[in-house]
Amino acid sequence: MANVLKLMSNFFRKSRFPRQTTINFNSHFSSVTKDLVRSLPKEQTTAIHNQDILLGSLKTASTTSNILEIVKSHAVVMNNKHLMQALRSLFTLQKSGQSQLSTQQILKHPDFHLLCRTLRKHSGVIELNETIEALKVVSYVGVASDSTIVQVLLQLLRHQVNYLTLPQIIFLDFLLAQMKATPLIEAMQLALPLIFEIQLSTKLDRDNINHMADCLLFATKKNVSAKCVENLVSSISRYNGPMETKTAMSILWSLCDFKPDELFEPLVTRLIEDLIVDIDALNYGDIETTLTKLTNRYSSKYPFYYNDIFCDLVANYVMDQDLGCEAAVFVLKKLHKVYHTNDKLLNYVSKKFMDDPDLFHNGDPMMGFNFINFLALSDFRPIHWPEIKMMIATTNMFKNAGRREIIWLRLAANMCMLNIYKTDVLESAFRDNYIQKVFKTNYQSDYENLILLNQAIMTYKIDIQNIMPSPQALQAAANKLKLPFEYPLEGALLNVFGGDKYVKTGVKTKLYHHIDHLIMLRKGGFPVAFASSNSPNYLEDVVLTEDSQMIAIMGLYAHHFTSNSKRLKSKVGLTLRTLESQGCLVIPINITDWLQLPEFERIPYLMRLIKEKTNEQDLASKDIL
Repeated sequence: MANVLKLMSNFFRKSRFPRQTTINFNSHFSSVTKDLVRSLPKEQTTAIHNQDILLGSLKTASTTSNILEIVKSHAVVMNNKHLMQALRSLFTLQKSGQSQLSTQQILKHPDFHLLCRTLRKHSGVIELNETIEALKVVSYVGVASDSTIVQVLLQLLRHQVNYLTLPQIIFLDFLLAQMKATPLIEAMQLALPLIFEIQLSTKLDRDNINHMADCLLFATKKNVSAKCVENLVSSISRYNGPMETKTAMSILWSLCDFKPDELFEPLVTRLIEDLIVDIDALNYGDIETTLTKLTNRYSSKYPFYYNDIFCDLVANYVMDQDLGCEAAVFVLKKLHKVYHTNDKLLNYVSKKFMDDPDLFHNGDPMMGFNFINFLALSDFRPIHWPEIKMMIATTNMFKNAGRREIIWLRLAANMCMLNIYKTDVLESAFRDNYIQKVFKTNYQSDYENLILLNQAIMTYKIDIQNIMPSPQALQAAANKLKLPFEYPLEGALLNVFGGDKYVKTGVKTKLYHHIDHLIMLRKGGFPVAFASSNSPNYLEDVVLTEDSQMIAIMGLYAHHFTSNSKRLKSKVGLTLRTLESQGCLVIPINITDWLQLPEFERIPYLMRLIKEKTNEQDLASKDIL
């Protein structure tokens, strides 16, 4: 900067204009130029005129061959502006498909080699943006990254790297990524993100939302600091100007490409709402990608990536456009990831299968897998359910499925939730080598599904128990299950029923159910104490007194229910039903609702639920009699 100021000072000191003179270049430029040209010798004025003709010829050249012929004839007199225009025109013709020469033919053409050699001679005077543009053209044509011209251009950029603007950094990084790696290219790729971070605080245009969106996209691809990301996100969040739908979508995609962070919540929420308003401006590919990115980032810790209205709009889009079974099942798969139910879309898919059963019987096993997963999300059953159930029970689509994507334990468990016990699927889920793989991958959901299958088969299909894994494998899976680390209801139950003699917490069954709290009530709702010798570890060990009933109190949380319809998930429902089949009256308590009650209402609420459930049981017993 000091050198630039010194040069400018020298210019004005040597100028024939007084220091205080203000020059209007806009009004005087043409006349000054004409006077200057008139004062030159005739040979020089002819040269300037010829230079202008040469530049114009390069701009208007309609064929690649014409450009290369001009280069061949005028290489000696071409300056950096002519060379850049030649490259620019070559690129335009090639990119638009108007060139009669292929990139390979250009690359081998001797006059293109001449152009590159001449550019190399003038490389010292081309500007920074022209250097980048020249690199763009030669790399597009296919000039090797270790060639002399490319190395010269890269060296020029290396020496000027601190002067790159943010858009230039982003574009140059894109160019380098398309080129074969060399030590210089790799060094530049390492340096660019560092320069980006340095320049961001001073050169970020906070009034240009497209510019900020591009910077955020760049940050997703590079290992930039958390401070850099925070700077970008906060700058975008403060922007209140107009924003195109595509730009909003780009920013949302970028946010989804980062690891989830609470910092993103206000901006993610706002962007989803913007897309909901302008969803008609998006095509299905954009909508599908947005849904995929959001659902991939959703978790109980970061629920703000989920928006029920957006999910329903995507489902409606598929049905309104009648995009067919494959697209609809894909959306069902994404909705399942956030536990979002959409009965209309499920009915839509069911009707498609009924109209063309071959879609299911001979279709992609993954499509059948995802359809069944969604069917088993809650207890809602679609239209034509008896026929659909029979279709699932008799299909051969999974017999020869070797797809790694199919999670056999999940498929088998989901079928059991639908009351379908399909032998070939169960055998695949219980294979010794598959069970061994389950323990190696160590996913909690696999252990849960294995235990659930054991509970369902031993309760409802005892005749096929021989296909179950070994008791040792089941016990090992049960030992892996995560148990509750707190029991919010315990204090209230102890208070109501008179202490831990009457309330047992964390009781199990021999089918590996986990009971939050177990109590015994005799007729009239009076609690019965567990004998000191009857402190059970297992429900089956409880000695039940005459005229008493075992009550299992189960605390349920938000993740036990579907996100939008708040239905009990089928997995939870099947667990509770198999527990009840062990001779235990099950009373589920929604912990979220209970904790929202005022303190003085919580115990009466519990007592009311217990009383209502026991009264129902009494009425059912009388009906049986």
